[in-house]
Amino acid sequence: MSNEVVIIFIRSEGKFFVCKRRADKKLFPGFYALGAGGKIEPGETPQEAARRELLEETGISAVPIYKGEIEFNSPEVCHKIYYFDLLYDGEIKNYDREWESSEWISEQELLTMMNTGKVCPDTEKAFRLYSVTAIPPLLSNPL
Repeated sequence: MSNEVVIIFIRSEGKFFVCKRRADKKLFPGFYALGAGGKIEPGETPQEAARRELLEETGISAVPIYKGEIEFNSPEVCHKIYYFDLLYDGEIKNYDREWESSEWISEQELLTMMNTGKVCPDTEKAFRLYSVTAIPPLLSNPL
């Protein structure tokens, strides 16, 4: 099955917002996601979906910046990912319906999570691509 999805990377002062997916989720249960995201609804543009998902999952009403898109294919899922970036330094609610927990982590903690297979593979692929193409760079130590 092929879907179109959005991912919004949320950053603040060198930290990254991550959430641990609930264990009962069908796709990537117990994995960490970076920021917020979800499916694009019929008739919705990627930008509209990004704003909606951001508000639904975090309580943030903002306009994330479009940064790119990739195809992700695995045995579990195939989808086109539109990814966005948002600099934010306010409160973020924990979206209990989707997440077990959420927190801000350092660059080193994020790299450790990715290098030990704890981040959703689709999110990781999009983030790795974005992190090496972003200007200025997102990470002090490139992946």
